[in-house]
This record gives sequence, C-alpha cells and structure tokens, in this order.
Amino acid sequence: MKHRRYLKSNHRMLYHNLLTSCRFDDYFVGVEEKAQTLFEQTIKSLAKQEQITEKLKAENMMLWI
Repeated sequence: MKHRRYLKSNHRMLYHNLLTSCRFDDYFVGVEEKAQTLFEQTIKSLAKQEQITEKLKAENMMLWI
C-alpha cells in the first residue's frame, strides 16, 4: 500500500499506466520478489561479516543470539 501511494504521489505516469493496463499485481509481485532477494542477500552478508554459522548456533546459542 505504501509503494502504491508512493507511485501515485511521485510517479503518476507509471501509476496510471499500471492502472489502465491492469498490471498492478504483476508489478507488485516483482517488487516483492526483489525486496525478498535483497533481504536474503543482506542477511547472508551480515552473517558472513559477523562469522555466524549453523555450527555456532548449535554450540553456543547465547553467542549466536
């Protein structure tokens, strides 16, 4: 909903094109997939940076947290 309001306020041409072509669902599915991919990459990067592994999780739960 926030992204839709953002498009309506700041990218009116894209908003109206999506609205008139009935492609809102496709567009927002793509946005959701990109966000999920970015989230997963960020989590993996942070885990690697902090040297967090499944072995650490099994051996020392408090340190893992």
